[in-house]
Amino acid sequence: MSRRAVSEMLDIADGYTAFCIDEAAAYVMGKLQSGATPIKRGNNSETAQLLQKGRW
Repeated sequence: MSRRAVSEMLDIADGYTAFCIDEAAAYVMGKLQSGATPIKRGNNSETAQLLQKGRW
């Protein structure tokens, strides 16, 4: 696992955005490390199509 901040890996320059991304990543990692299981709801095909079309 990387010790670099997620915001650094994503090359996020804005300080506030970087802070928010890093805090969210730390929260998710904490949940996963404590044994929480991700919940998958439906498929992501609609989101994937929006991303591919550049409409996200």
